[in-house]
Amino acid sequence: MFLGVHYAFDWSTLWPLVLLIGLGAFIPVLLSVLKLKFIPVFVVEIILGIIIAHIPQVSQLFFVDTNHGFEFNALSSGVYVIGMAVLLFLSGLDTDFSVLKPIMKKDKKTLNPFPLAWICIGLVVLVSFGLSFIFSSFLENRYLGIPLLTIAFASTFASLVIPLLHSQNIHNTTIGKIVCTYSTISELLSIVSLSAIMIIENGGKNIWLIAILIVILVLTYVFKKYLNFKSLKDKMEGIVFLGIRLMVFVFFVCVILSAQTGAEFILGAFLAGMIIKTTKVSHIAQETFEAIGYGIFVPVFYMLVGINVGTSLDFLSLDILGLILILFVILVVSKVPFMILFKWYPGKTVIPTMFVASSTIIVALTCEHLGVFEDTFANALIVASALTCIIPPILFYLDKKYGTSRAKYDDIIIDPHDITN
Repeated sequence: MFLGVHYAFDWSTLWPLVLLIGLGAFIPVLLSVLKLKFIPVFVVEIILGIIIAHIPQVSQLFFVDTNHGFEFNALSSGVYVIGMAVLLFLSGLDTDFSVLKPIMKKDKKTLNPFPLAWICIGLVVLVSFGLSFIFSSFLENRYLGIPLLTIAFASTFASLVIPLLHSQNIHNTTIGKIVCTYSTISELLSIVSLSAIMIIENGGKNIWLIAILIVILVLTYVFKKYLNFKSLKDKMEGIVFLGIRLMVFVFFVCVILSAQTGAEFILGAFLAGMIIKTTKVSHIAQETFEAIGYGIFVPVFYMLVGINVGTSLDFLSLDILGLILILFVILVVSKVPFMILFKWYPGKTVIPTMFVASSTIIVALTCEHLGVFEDTFANALIVASALTCIIPPILFYLDKKYGTSRAKYDDIIIDPHDITN
């Protein structure tokens, strides 16, 4: 008995979570000390998870033995799902809508990033569709697997690409606008396409919940955007953390409704983030949610991804290493349509652009738990996707002249000496 209340909670079950949170706090410090800031933190978190998976005494804290083999225990499974939902919500919250506005060009000799980005998207999808047939033998369901693999090859992780371009002061150049627009549209289309495929595959059950989800998002947008009366605003500001409370409420409602439609939770989480972004929620509320998400749930999620991958793959096997390498090459080759930029840019800009556009992780993580790919292939795709998130930052770090172009084709020309490191 404690304060007159009986409870049966075992605090020792939290040790795995405490371990991952502690490691999550240590990793950024280590990267800073080693001056490896150009390597994304989440990649190191996945690698650390793979290492943990190969330490039996530690990895067993995250699994239970079932009739189907070892599976995540209740705590690990719950944190994994919530962490992924939070990651998708934050991806929607990070959406840069400004790049989606067409730019009017008076001079026809200058490049217009908006239509060029759409042309690249269309061509990349076609190339990705053709390349996906190479791996048909790894698909449990070919008719579902080919579209999912096409989305995986064509997608781009905007939450990595856009900050990367900003860090090098390239986002305002024409090539920067092309890549930012492409990555934003690509990520949005990939999430929507994945959700549509899942709804169709589940027979469209509870499809009416999508209408409710849309109504909730529209009401959230209208209420915050247009009904923000001063008197009401003054009263709301007196309520402690009201903004973050409403964000969490909308997040969970959208995730639950989306999951009930058969679209998994990815659509609701991502759309909730996008809608809240458009309402221009207070910076305090947004920063608070981002601090909780990126500070706790997302790092733990990535390490659990690594643990799951590590237990499923034998990295000493030449077959596994070969599959990872082939998938990595395919992810880059699928962006070969970007070579049309050779007309306006030199190779030192076009080749790194292909690599940065190949950066992807969200779709691979989403497809992993859908059961459409063989387990080995699904986890190899995650590792290959993680590699695409390592190479671009390194290329940007080494290539000090990225983004330079011929003056007549660019309205903003970068002086390489002005790029901040």
